[in-house]
Parts: sequence; C-alpha cells; structure tokens
Amino acid sequence: MALHDIMASINLIPGVKAERADLNYGKLYICADEDEDGKNIGALVCNFLYKFWPELFQDKDNPFVYIFNTPFIILKKGKQVKYFYGHQEHEYNPDEWVGWEAKRAKGLGTLEKDHFIDAIYSGYTLPIVDDGTLSEVLDLIFNSARADDRKEWMKDKE
Repeated sequence: MALHDIMASINLIPGVKAERADLNYGKLYICADEDEDGKNIGALVCNFLYKFWPELFQDKDNPFVYIFNTPFIILKKGKQVKYFYGHQEHEYNPDEWVGWEAKRAKGLGTLEKDHFIDAIYSGYTLPIVDDGTLSEVLDLIFNSARADDRKEWMKDKE
C-alpha cells in the first residue's frame, strides 16, 4: 500500500492540519512483521506522519497512532496454542517446550485468523505519543547527519 493510499483512506492531506473529527478513523494501528524490518517500517510510518501531522501524536489520553504487535513464535501441542510476541522473544527457551511444534512467524502472511484474534485480544499495542522527546528521537533515528549520535545512543541501549 502506498503512502498516498494510507493518507487518502484516513483523510490526511499534506499541508492541512489533521483534525481528528475530520478523519475517517478514530485510531491508526500500524501492523508490520514482528522482525527488525517490520519494526523499521513502523518507525518509518511514524516518522512520515509526525513530519506532516505532529498533532496526531499530541493527545496522551486518547492516542491516535499505535504499533500493533502480532505473534512472533507460535507453539502448538494438540489443541493448545501458546504465543510469544516480539518483545517476549528473549523469554522463549526451546528446551522448555519439548513436544511442542514451534513456528516462527516469518511475516504477516504466515499468520492465520486465530493468530490475529489472539493479538487483538491480548492487547499488545503500543501507543505512540509525543512526550516532549518524540521529535528528537525521530531526528536521531532518521537524520543521516547524526550517524555518530545514533551509534552512541545504540551503545547505551545494549
């Protein structure tokens, strides 16, 4: 889906302030693969939206933009199913799940309806709001002139 299609479906117009009452949806959930590429896609969409409509990130009590997480590791044994999401991947130890069939969700296309239903009801969504640092963080991540700053920031995250 092209950015033009996303803007048109939401009713976002570049150069025009986004009034939530005028938008076609009350919330936007960004759903991408749970791997690193998918996380990058989510960040790129947030950066795009923030560049043109920072007001979408202002309401901390009623966020508009969310990252929607889907299962990353799916375990199955008979009719029992257990999910590990991307933020829980470090908790998954294959030795603890002997006898279970393990499948890594390679992307959204590998997920089945039940997997999405679990994701919806598990509530693993991350609201993206401007806490006063969003502009700085997005600049740090995407500004090519700040590569050295980014390296230092990433060292602190290890």
